[in-house]
Amino acid sequence: MVGIDLLYPELAKQTVGRFAQPTGRGILSMLGRVAMNPFGRAARAFTPVGAGITAIGLGKDYYAGQYDDVPLVFANSSLSRSDVVAAKASVTVESSNFDNSGNIGEIIITDAGANYEIDDILTVDPTAIPKVDVTDLDTAPNLTMEYLNEAEVNSYLQKRFFVAEADYPGLIAAMPEQGAFFQNDAGGTNLIYISKDDLNFAVPYFVADTEGEDLTTSDTVFGYTITSVDQYSPPGSIKPQFRFNDENGNENPDYEIRVGSTFTLQPFPGHAVHIVSDIELGLKDDGIAQYTIDYTIASGVTNSGSVTDTITFVPTVAGVYQYVCVTHPEARGTITVYQAPSAAGPLINVDAVGFGTDRTDLNVTNTFAASIGDLVTVGSEIVKITAVDVANKNISVDRAQEGTTKVNHLNEKEIVSYLPNYRFTPGTRIGTGANSPVVVSYDPSTKKLELISKTVMRKQNFQTSNKKLTV
Repeated sequence: MVGIDLLYPELAKQTVGRFAQPTGRGILSMLGRVAMNPFGRAARAFTPVGAGITAIGLGKDYYAGQYDDVPLVFANSSLSRSDVVAAKASVTVESSNFDNSGNIGEIIITDAGANYEIDDILTVDPTAIPKVDVTDLDTAPNLTMEYLNEAEVNSYLQKRFFVAEADYPGLIAAMPEQGAFFQNDAGGTNLIYISKDDLNFAVPYFVADTEGEDLTTSDTVFGYTITSVDQYSPPGSIKPQFRFNDENGNENPDYEIRVGSTFTLQPFPGHAVHIVSDIELGLKDDGIAQYTIDYTIASGVTNSGSVTDTITFVPTVAGVYQYVCVTHPEARGTITVYQAPSAAGPLINVDAVGFGTDRTDLNVTNTFAASIGDLVTVGSEIVKITAVDVANKNISVDRAQEGTTKVNHLNEKEIVSYLPNYRFTPGTRIGTGANSPVVVSYDPSTKKLELISKTVMRKQNFQTSNKKLTV
């Protein structure tokens, strides 16, 4: 058995914990070590079956869950080799993001694979663990606009009638004192003169008769024709306030999307709704309602402020935005935009290759003199051969014999016979010639071998009186 070496490496399994400084030496020493290589930062990540790794800063934005039998593939596909049998792992993705995604938190190697080389750089198969798709976060809320204080606002409304600018001085001169009664020229309705509105050539008034008819443009007052009539909120009165509601009753709801997702709003007739990256607000003269001083429309918005067309927002920069009715800015909600999903995957460096603790078969340089039942040493461990595959140069073994402990063994470790012994099978010939002896028996304790030797004589009419022949 001397001279049989390990060949065709499989992944050596080593325990990897949370990222830390390397501790110890040898096959089990690479705890969280990070190395620079052509692919960037690589977590030294191979672990034995049942051990785990925590990846920090690598493998972001996968959908959370437990993923089993995940193939490990070459991070750079151009470096892959056809003889490699892919290792597999159980991967845990934490749910730490708003969209039920997160970072890879644990990788447990469940199948070490075969034929890797030291410093191969691997990653998880991208088809085995889905990453966040920004289109999954497209949002089109069904919002309505609610008038919050309509009754209160109406209670403060005042009526006013307008006359031509040329008629206004004469009308004011004919009006009684403010607070006094007056009537239209047709009579029949008592009105109270509240004030004058010089800026708009109008007279605010109040209908004193509950059953009296209101003024119209068909009426005249003190001989002057009324051009229009309206209602308005005088200075200091309560001003209208609105808010958005969604179909679930949430008020001014907030939303979370990612860069590249689409946020869609239907237009609100009578309300100019914008999606803004910045807005400055002030208080109206009632001290309660707000008004918009200034705002900046966000990049990526189409039809911002439209009262007829769909408003869309496809953000290109992460940040906090607002959708807002700039006329009634109490109606506003937040759109938090997160970065697009990271393209980064976990990079796993193969630190060592060889005969791992979970394996029961190994490839060797040759199987010469390897027999079923032989005990051999691999480093500090003794194993027992249970099968020999001569064609593929592979032997199967039972691990940890003779009180030894099952451990990892680096590639190219020499395999040496343990307490070597002869083994002869009765009835078999030693050699290949016609006159080669045949085994009768063998006693391992005394090492006594009994043979039968037969000689084939081809001389015609050969005879001898000797009963013993020298071989």
